Amino acid sequence: GYFVRLGGTDDEVSLFRKDSAKTAAVIIDGQNGTLGITNNVVRVRVTRSLQGQWKLERDLGGGRNFVAEASQPTDNTHQRSAAVGVALLYSAANGKNFYFDDFFVTDATAPLLVRAAPLDARTVDVVFNEAVDPTTAAQPARYRLATGAIPSTAVVSALNPAVVRLTFGQDFASRNTLEVRQLADLYGNVAAGPLTATFGGVAVAPLVGELLITEIMADETPVVGLPAAEFVEIFNNTATKILSLRGVRLLKSGGPAAVLPDTAQLLPGQYAVVCGATRAAAFAPYGKAYGVSNFPSLGNTGDQLVLRGRTGTTLFEVAYTDDWYRDQRKKNGGWTLEMRDPSAYCGGAENWLAGQDASGGTPARRNSVA
Repeated sequence: GYFVRLGGTDDEVSLFRKDSAKTAAVIIDGQNGTLGITNNVVRVRVTRSLQGQWKLERDLGGGRNFVAEASQPTDNTHQRSAAVGVALLYSAANGKNFYFDDFFVTDATAPLLVRAAPLDARTVDVVFNEAVDPTTAAQPARYRLATGAIPSTAVVSALNPAVVRLTFGQDFASRNTLEVRQLADLYGNVAAGPLTATFGGVAVAPLVGELLITEIMADETPVVGLPAAEFVEIFNNTATKILSLRGVRLLKSGGPAAVLPDTAQLLPGQYAVVCGATRAAAFAPYGKAYGVSNFPSLGNTGDQLVLRGRTGTTLFEVAYTDDWYRDQRKKNGGWTLEMRDPSAYCGGAENWLAGQDASGGTPARRNSVA
């Protein structure tokens, strides 16, 4: 916490910060000798702004004609306190020579919303700059997402009364705005208008039909315009979910699995290239690209590709042939097969066609035949 020291070796009024067992740190070193006489009468006022700037003032006559110390530093190390008091260190002869009056510890500032930190797809911790009133803070109707969604529960943390945990009945979008209204602190201060914070969604494991293969470069030669490398394009087929690709595997029947990186993610509607580990740099200019070990060799005339989730669930499967090109020239190499409609991902041959882009394909972006 923080404390004001009156007296000491330098007979001064100074402000300190105390951190656990560490030696107290000087925040404002007051003018020496201000309390150098036998009988000192002094009124002290200490304030800290919302920006964390401290101001230490004194009136050596005990009135309210305050003089501020020149130093007005910023310190936000400690944001809340649980108690206030007086500690006296004195010689035996001075045991009855202290008198205190007019203590005021005030809070006239409404709470501020510092941030909203999502914990999972439906839970978010709302962090304020001070402890909030447990009665109003536990009312779900005081919180609302921009979509209109209201949490099913609002629980004030028992460990930190400045944190409220909200649980919603549906998954968060990739970007969310939370609005808080009429929330009070422990002193009854309420913000004049709504408090807002934005936060992203939490990446979740894909379900069946949410992660697709939407483009296949099985025969990269002769080169038309794209890098001379086999690749597949994957697509987040959701409108709101951030997909975590941790543990997702690309494989052919009977072959080793190519495992996507633990950090791999796709935003709603986002595409990415998956290719061999040494080819990722070549595809980076086109957009998101993941180079993986054990990338399967793609059969020129046809093959079966599978995407499996981290638990082994089959997320998507396609068994293509070069007849799907419907173009004798393009089936001979340099052109990709593209999915026409991701909403009909089980459509088979009717939902695939040779790419129409002059470069030979559309890696990491919307397909030319869509």
